[in-house]
Amino acid sequence: MLCSWFVNFVPMGRERPITWKNLIALATAFKQPEFVRMLAQLAERFPDLPHVADEVRLAVLAALVDAPPPQSTEFWERIFKQAPEKYAGLVLSGMLAIDPNRAIKLLPEMPDTELTGQAAALKFDLTWDDLQQKQRYPFVQSIQAMLSTVCSPRFAAPVQAWVNSMKKYPDGHRPQPITCPITCLVTVPIELIRRTELDEK
Repeated sequence: MLCSWFVNFVPMGRERPITWKNLIALATAFKQPEFVRMLAQLAERFPDLPHVADEVRLAVLAALVDAPPPQSTEFWERIFKQAPEKYAGLVLSGMLAIDPNRAIKLLPEMPDTELTGQAAALKFDLTWDDLQQKQRYPFVQSIQAMLSTVCSPRFAAPVQAWVNSMKKYPDGHRPQPITCPITCLVTVPIELIRRTELDEK
């Protein structure tokens, strides 16, 4: 009952966008499949709801990316067609979560902006981490193959830079950066100072 009221009330725009963003985040935290289904229906109705603020639309789509059950690739493709410039990043996230290969096929349709390309590169990097080790290099190769065909140049440049950086790890293993405890950062200079003082004596 509460979920139904919430979804029907959103399009009426009676609250500020930030309020709806908070309410959507709170409601999805309860992980009710029925509420997620209603949010998906609301998203499909966006073209018929011109008074719904962009902040609310993006909050709804972000919730659908994160909340189970996941939406289908067909759903995300329909959302993408509504407003590619606005929804490209969230659509890519939603599709990567369920079918990375299908998401890669969407790349030629991505808006030709450097910002979109940078966002895509970040999402690919997060997906690479989540894949099994044996799946990682084929994932990179698939992106490279798509970039080599019909992707727009401004979008493709940041993604290509990411692909080039990942080609260094054909075994799917990326070494973790070496970290030094804070005690190391403090004591090493002190030891160097002490040795210098002894040398001077």
